[in-house]
Amino acid sequence: MKLTGILILACVFVTSFKSGVSAESLYDYLFITRNYPPTLAKSLQIAEKERDRISKLVNDVKGLALFLPINDAWNQKPGALDALLREPEGNTRYDLVLASSVEVPMSHTTSWARLKQYADKNGGVIDSAYGTPYFVMDDGRFCLAEWSNGQYIEGECARVIGAPVKLSDTTLYQVTKVLLPADLEESVKVLMRQRRRI
Repeated sequence: MKLTGILILACVFVTSFKSGVSAESLYDYLFITRNYPPTLAKSLQIAEKERDRISKLVNDVKGLALFLPINDAWNQKPGALDALLREPEGNTRYDLVLASSVEVPMSHTTSWARLKQYADKNGGVIDSAYGTPYFVMDDGRFCLAEWSNGQYIEGECARVIGAPVKLSDTTLYQVTKVLLPADLEESVKVLMRQRRRI
């Protein structure tokens, strides 16, 4: 999938933005003023490590749905978080950022129902910027779509909590799990093993 969007990490409780705020303004607001609630602090730590690479893509946002793991989700994977934050080159970390962002037409960023409608037009799945397919479920779940016997089947799911924050070209969702495709999960495990040796 061609990447024309960027993951911008923010909390669904951020309410101070008007609908016309640009992606770049949001990005600067989060990282320069550090004006964000603590619920996504751990996800923001990961994103900030990749700021230089991410910032090059900010102006290309066309329409984005963002699925952001809450701190409680990272608390279930403390070794993974530590390994990702300490990774010197950041390739796996950056892949994780890409795996959390889904580019969609701007008209489909306005609500969960519209996002589901877009997924339904694409065989029931949407792809992340990393290339991972996801199901968008009617009941507010966001699930890995795994290929098996010629079709996608439902894999691990995260639940979307709270109301989304809607900006002019972006909708921010807060999710209850860190969802990793199999290859990225393996990359994180390798990092964790390397950290234990140090």
